[in-house]
Amino acid sequence: ATQNTAVSPKVTIDEPQKNYEIAYYLRTENYVSGGTALWVNEFDASGNWLTGQWLGGNYASADQVAKYTFKATSVATKSIELHFFTENQSSLTLYIDNVSVVKQ
Repeated sequence: ATQNTAVSPKVTIDEPQKNYEIAYYLRTENYVSGGTALWVNEFDASGNWLTGQWLGGNYASADQVAKYTFKATSVATKSIELHFFTENQSSLTLYIDNVSVVKQ
């Protein structure tokens, strides 16, 4: 099986010392096995990759709003990319919609 991914455009993080809530609607169909996860890539003001964080995943059939708290690992973080992926060997169809990143 192949690993399927979706990466968001970069989202500006204007206060990296604050918490941000990342929320999205998640639906799986034809769930047999495996799961999906959210990884966040962090970038500096020049667009250079700094690091990434695994925020969590879903490993069952789902029809829900998923919410995660994100805090940048460095004050140098100025933007992020949301990286959604279905893990290798998974057997499911994934839908993601209404993604938001909101400063808390």
